Amino acid sequence: MLDELTNASQLAALLGHEVAHIKKRHALKNVSRNLSGYLFISILFGDINGISTILIENAHMFKQMSFSRILERQADEEGIEMLINNGINPKGMQELFQILKDETKTNMYKEFKYIYSHPLLNERIDYIKSKIENLEYDSETNNKLEKLFNKLQN
Repeated sequence: MLDELTNASQLAALLGHEVAHIKKRHALKNVSRNLSGYLFISILFGDINGISTILIENAHMFKQMSFSRILERQADEEGIEMLINNGINPKGMQELFQILKDETKTNMYKEFKYIYSHPLLNERIDYIKSKIENLEYDSETNNKLEKLFNKLQN
């Protein structure tokens, strides 16, 4: 991913998004949600085996994907907020997802929208663009970040 980034604000966006997942404890929420779902199903159906296990696990997977999209949206929003709070151009987030979209090089995932665990890249780009347009922010060159980005690029 680092090879595809073209500026420091994109790097900050990537880091901000991932830090937001940690800050919001998304991994812990996913584990708790999975365990509670399986516990509920075990209590409801007793000893689960065979086909019923497969059906229930797959139903749970689709529910989990919806939850994952919500967490991704939260991480996007928190990442934008981190960028703005640190005086970094939030358009780096929009550019980051454009790079990911360009890397995908296919629109095939549109057909599988409902089983895709993350929001569609087009939707993310549009959402981030509209969110940024409605915000007031000042961004300036962060020399430490630029130096770090240049060091990573070499």
